[in-house]
Amino acid sequence: MPEHPWHDGWRAPGQDQKVTLEFFDGDTLLRSYSNQKPPKLDDLKAEAARAEEQKDKDKPLDPKAGVNRFVWDMRIVRPSLAPKTVFNEGTKKPPKVAPGNYSVKLIVDGKTYKQPIVIEPHPAGYATAADLKAQHELLKAIRDRLSETHDTVQQIRDVRAQLDAIGTRAARLGKGDALSKQASSIGTRLTAVEDELTNPEIVADEDDLNYEPKLDHDWVYLAAIVASADAKPLASSQEYYKLLTARLETARSQYKAILDSDVKAFNQAVVAAGIPPVAPMTKAAG
Repeated sequence: MPEHPWHDGWRAPGQDQKVTLEFFDGDTLLRSYSNQKPPKLDDLKAEAARAEEQKDKDKPLDPKAGVNRFVWDMRIVRPSLAPKTVFNEGTKKPPKVAPGNYSVKLIVDGKTYKQPIVIEPHPAGYATAADLKAQHELLKAIRDRLSETHDTVQQIRDVRAQLDAIGTRAARLGKGDALSKQASSIGTRLTAVEDELTNPEIVADEDDLNYEPKLDHDWVYLAAIVASADAKPLASSQEYYKLLTARLETARSQYKAILDSDVKAFNQAVVAAGIPPVAPMTKAAG
């Protein structure tokens, strides 16, 4: 295989064989593609919901008989986002890798083929390899913080839904409305934390003109600024990243405090009532 950053060729196996294409920086997986497609669901609403979730994800490989060419955009794994997230401005694209030595691995039904890749700076560019690496590292950190922001949002929504369901179930089972009121109170506190991370009113383009963008939008705005040119990030971008990180850590600490106190107490009351307790998800589903 030729050492080019933008493509790789292979002869396709049979359509029924599993094909995986992986890009690495040393032992670190940067991006993975496969020809495996999820089976269609019989439930039309569930299938539509999954199609919406898959909209921003990588399309499956489609190997055909003969020589194939795959175009890698040199970007790493996308951020983890809550379903139906809308960003009117900024960029949610993951960063491109910096100039350097990488590798590509092709796996066909367990048989592996590996090839080195060399990515070089643009010959007409002014940025040094060190500048581009610094840019990549900051953009990668922004991607990680954006993922953490939305992972926390999804965890909050999951806990709140469980609280509502348990409170309703308790009332239906004739155990009074105390648990329902407790669940509502905790849900209000959780919503206050979620509102620091994202604005659920933003569901379409231009909604950020009517509703205040929150921390997740700040991340994509910053990413767009840092990625606007092949250059070392400005000191102001580095400082703003630190400011946003502090806001994220504060919100995540508040969420953890609610789990450790309010939700723990709620679960104790739920167990005493003989109802299964809230079980917070550890990570947002991919």
